[in-house]
Amino acid sequence: MKYHSAYNWRVLDTHDLPDDVPALKHLVLEHRRRDQAHLLEIERLKIQLSRLRRWKFGRSSEQLQLQITQLEMSLDPLTSYVATISSAHMLAWLHAAFSHGVEVESYLDLAEGVMSRLPEGRSWVSEVILKPRVTFNARQQVAASAVAHFHDLAQQDCFIDR
Repeated sequence: MKYHSAYNWRVLDTHDLPDDVPALKHLVLEHRRRDQAHLLEIERLKIQLSRLRRWKFGRSSEQLQLQITQLEMSLDPLTSYVATISSAHMLAWLHAAFSHGVEVESYLDLAEGVMSRLPEGRSWVSEVILKPRVTFNARQQVAASAVAHFHDLAQQDCFIDR
């Protein structure tokens, strides 16, 4: 089973972005804090859902099943997880590119998460495939090796994308 997330970022004017590295780092850290809060909420909901499933046989089955269904519908960790990795990598990648003087016009990632089953039957996201499409300022020629280097730097810098 596959889950998809599209993350589209576009710079209308690169001159509106901060020029200094600390300000760019602040943007990355702010985004990471937001992502961490989302991940913690997902974990809290998973725990609540797990407790409800364990209590299922001791309470009114219909009422409990309704609560479980509502929680399952409100909890879409798979798409959130894929989007978190995609957006975190994008921010780290943009930081690397801007730090090297590259002007990025747009960054679109049609990331894909792959679900697999563990031997005990539980599911997990076994792989997140990032598919970024980057458009650079028309005045710049950016080599494919530089783009790959920015991805390497982003993966080293981003604790979520490791």
